[in-house]
Amino acid sequence: MLDDKRFRRSWLHTCMIIFPSIILPLLLGLGIALVLTRICLGNASITSLLIIPSIVSPASAAMVWRMLFGVSTGH
Repeated sequence: MLDDKRFRRSWLHTCMIIFPSIILPLLLGLGIALVLTRICLGNASITSLLIIPSIVSPASAAMVWRMLFGVSTGH
């Protein structure tokens, strides 16, 4: 499998897509967090407003899965 050119090329393309899509948001989020920490020392309302979008999406997905696999509503 490692001798196959197509396998190595597809592995390289996968890494070229995955690494920037993970590392760039991580670094961007870290930079924004550091800037906000310096600007808003202890302002909990701004922190809460910024964290809400990242919480709502997984919570809504969990509710959908709960409804799909629920005993009373799902099959």
